[in-house]
Amino acid sequence: MDVSEIDSEIESDVAGATEVSRGRIVVNAVSNYVNLGFSLVLMLFLQAFLVRQLGRNQYALWPLAETCVGFLALIPLGVGSGAGRFLAFALADRKFEEVEQITSSLFFAMCAAAVLYAAGGTVLSLYFESVFDIPEGAAGIGPWVMFFMGLAGAVAMPFGVFEGGLVATQRYVALNVIRVTVIALRVAMVVVIFLVGYRSLVWLAVVNFVLAICGGVAAWLYARRHVPWQRVRVRGFNWTVLRKVTNYSGLTLLIAVAGLMYWKTDNIVINKLLDPSLLTAYAVVASFVLGIYQLVSRGTGVLMPAVTVLFARKDTDRIARLIYRANRILVPATVPVFLFLVAFGGEMLTLYIGPQYARYAVLFPILAASGIMSCTQTSSGSVPQGMGRLGVITAASMTWAVLNVILSIVFVTVFNLELVGVALGTALVTIFAKGGWQPAYIAHLLHRGWFDVFYNLILMPLGHCVPAGLIIVGLRATGWGHGWIGLGLVFTCLALFQAVYMVLVVIDANDRALVFRVLKGIFKPGTEG
Repeated sequence: MDVSEIDSEIESDVAGATEVSRGRIVVNAVSNYVNLGFSLVLMLFLQAFLVRQLGRNQYALWPLAETCVGFLALIPLGVGSGAGRFLAFALADRKFEEVEQITSSLFFAMCAAAVLYAAGGTVLSLYFESVFDIPEGAAGIGPWVMFFMGLAGAVAMPFGVFEGGLVATQRYVALNVIRVTVIALRVAMVVVIFLVGYRSLVWLAVVNFVLAICGGVAAWLYARRHVPWQRVRVRGFNWTVLRKVTNYSGLTLLIAVAGLMYWKTDNIVINKLLDPSLLTAYAVVASFVLGIYQLVSRGTGVLMPAVTVLFARKDTDRIARLIYRANRILVPATVPVFLFLVAFGGEMLTLYIGPQYARYAVLFPILAASGIMSCTQTSSGSVPQGMGRLGVITAASMTWAVLNVILSIVFVTVFNLELVGVALGTALVTIFAKGGWQPAYIAHLLHRGWFDVFYNLILMPLGHCVPAGLIIVGLRATGWGHGWIGLGLVFTCLALFQAVYMVLVVIDANDRALVFRVLKGIFKPGTEG
């Protein structure tokens, strides 16, 4: 379809959807943060509520079932993970017929994948209790949890194509509104159901199933109205287009496998080699670390469409500036929270789920090391994705993931380090992979010196976290941080200091001037920005 045949209104909409600007990236990143912040608060509340209501034996089944679902999700990932990237590329080139072909081809393929997903979930539910060690008093629950979680993924799967369209057109605000609404409903429904007497993980899985349908339908309805180039038609199905997308997606599939092996196979190692009820304590600590890591990954997730467009324009210098600026802000904004957990983890666990869990705070510094190093490379991860250069990083990721599993098993079985050994396997591999190998590969892709990338992605951002770390050590040494009020005061002091430090020292002059203009407009309404 020739651009000249498209009316000016549609052309304007497409131009807006593919615009790469600082303002749009900031708005999208902020919406991701609002979504993640709100979601984290709700999910941490729900986690503590469930642990206290169910006890550690029954709750230990939940992270185990989530791990199984994570591996099941690899079925659609192999088909649909390239949707956002290829849709963004097609829209940037004004190839509207190809947009329809990508949407139609992936939708029908995802419907077929949903059948496989549901079948896999059903089979796992039948053999759940023969595969895994079930904690005392939790028999008969895991199979039903697995069954409904499998259905939840299957029914929502085809609608993921439309979420890919929202990502491609950088409509993260709408996507985040849908996600936050679903999570809020999930928490409210679970709390009500449990308080009226239905205290079982099965009901949590049922609620997930119902809301997966609602979230998928909401994304589809929004895309129909605001992303009209995404149409599903039988005649739009194209095997060539599907193969092109799935060839790319096959590599992202292996990267997803590596991610699961980094974090989720720890759950299986604990279940099979240690007391299965210990999985509750490990999952709680890991949820804090992963939640903070997601603060960065959600913020940098908006970079992939921008990198794709810039790569199409062969502007690698701007790609480098984009990821450097992102790291310069996001890493100092989140790493101090890791340091807070390391210093006050025992008190946090005591107040959060009970004093019997305080001894597991030893896991915080080990897992936090993994989280911190991973945070320094989330923005750079958008580079090979946006460029479509995933072969090398996929092979490397699989290597690190396998090594992680091997080390965790060795530390548990040979050195008897129990949960510490499981965490240590993850930490050592992550530090090597994220702190050495990935910066070198990104430097190669961007045709820049290794030290230039290492300095801008790791050394400088982490250096700006040192003052906050010293404040945390000082507050801890002087006895601060007892009770919720004490922890709240410490965290508030830390947040205020880091916010001021970032505005005055960390961010560059242009961004600093923008912040001051916004503040001036707030305190002096009517002032021109």
